[in-house]
Amino acid sequence: MEYLLLLLTVLLYVSQNFFCARYSKLTRSSENVSSFVYTFYLGLVLAFITLALNRFNFSASLLTAALALSTAVCLAVYYFSLVNGARLGSYMLLMVFALFGGIIIPTAYDCISSKTMLPPLKLAGVVMTLAAVVLFNTGGEKKQKDAPPEPRKVTPLYIICCILIFVSNGVYGTLIAQQQIVEAGAHEREMLILTYLFASLISLTAVLITKNKGPLKEELAIGKSAALSFIVAAFSATAALNCLVAVLGTLGSAVVYTVNNGGNLFFVALLSRIVFKERFTPNKIAGTVIIIISIIMLCV
Repeated sequence: MEYLLLLLTVLLYVSQNFFCARYSKLTRSSENVSSFVYTFYLGLVLAFITLALNRFNFSASLLTAALALSTAVCLAVYYFSLVNGARLGSYMLLMVFALFGGIIIPTAYDCISSKTMLPPLKLAGVVMTLAAVVLFNTGGEKKQKDAPPEPRKVTPLYIICCILIFVSNGVYGTLIAQQQIVEAGAHEREMLILTYLFASLISLTAVLITKNKGPLKEELAIGKSAALSFIVAAFSATAALNCLVAVLGTLGSAVVYTVNNGGNLFFVALLSRIVFKERFTPNKIAGTVIIIISIIMLCV
């Protein structure tokens, strides 16, 4: 049952990412604040729906509030690094760092805190998933002869963004799992409510700092065409987070985050092939096979 719930979590995250991408193409917000506007609204929706699922009961401890604030900072750093890094260099490389962080940091923390090593089969599954991430992001389509050359210069700020996205994505997942441990499973939904409320406030502050000249109302207007994509993405994200919290307590962060990141990579590639008609390169085919095998190894 836990693995079916984990599969549902993966599918919900894929849905959220897909409709988030559609939102970014349709929104009326300016480019420099669009991700912060998305996080601002997403935080409010996630917090409200999770509060409703909790029957409007709220009794967070001070420790949960502190962990939620730290997690919200990680979210803000993640989106800041993603937006700025994508403008400075390769988006694919950023995603490699994000996925590596999402797998390596929670896995390492899980092993250190429990003072145990992963079984050899599961450790091999983690390593194979990391190899699949590299394969998916190398050996892409050949460029046309008349296509302009891409800049190859790697700036210090881009390197900083790669490091920040690695750390923030990994620490975010670790803090979510750690809250369950230190609170013995209590205040799970309060953790999510506070995390996204804090993330919403941080994002609104970022909008106020980075927005173009003009009224705030214009920057926060996402437009009717983007609204539907946002609603689907928000509900998918809410369901995914609640499913994630449910499986963390039984399967552990090492297995959950590796399967979640690897599964996301697999289904995103499949979606790209079916919906966007992107060609499967030999590297992507090899990466798909490796992911399937590694997920089986992790679930045995």
